[in-house]
Amino acid sequence: MPALVNAHDHGRAIRTSSIGADAKPLESWIHYLALFPAVDPYLAACMTFANGALGGAGTIMNHYTRAQGFTDLPTEAAEVARAARDVGIRAGFAVSMKDRNPLVYGPSEPILAALPAPLRAEIEARFIRPPLSPQDYIRLVDDVAAASAGPGFDVQYGPNGVQWCSDALLRAIAEASGRTGRRIHMHLLETRYQRQWADANYPGGVVAMLDEIGLLSPRLTLAHCVWARPD
Repeated sequence: MPALVNAHDHGRAIRTSSIGADAKPLESWIHYLALFPAVDPYLAACMTFANGALGGAGTIMNHYTRAQGFTDLPTEAAEVARAARDVGIRAGFAVSMKDRNPLVYGPSEPILAALPAPLRAEIEARFIRPPLSPQDYIRLVDDVAAASAGPGFDVQYGPNGVQWCSDALLRAIAEASGRTGRRIHMHLLETRYQRQWADANYPGGVVAMLDEIGLLSPRLTLAHCVWARPD
């Protein structure tokens, strides 16, 4: 029997079950991830990859949505690549890309306005940051690839999801992927609330929109799709 493939992982050193996230809606716990302590990226990746290998996975897709932050991302990615080599697995490494809806699926201001000033300041410090431009995100992925890509470690574009990525960012990713051949890995329609948001914002169909801008291709893999429909 050939080795298995873990087609979607986040390489977290601390399990989400530690905050009681098992079987609960994503939206009820995702922001608590900001409270997780940073861990040496090599050790975190070794643990994740070794656990996967023990479970029979020879290839692991790592959507790297939370950097440990001790160094710049290209340097950190090189440590993750070193861990993959040392454990002996192949890995995809999708660079997190997002530029909208940092708090909820919509404007942040109504939420912030309802908070006491000290709490608002804390939330803004943790979640409300100027995003990179689409062009800067593409350059970041190129820099990560230059620092870490090689046999057995494939660096990919990793838009976090349509609800977290502007149309301009998704178009830039589609164009860059078509030009370079670089793969894309993205969440899609993971929750009921994401389905409702997508229907409201893309009445012609969110998948049809992705096709229209050129994102749908053999280079794209989509995680979850729990609330996808035949249309």
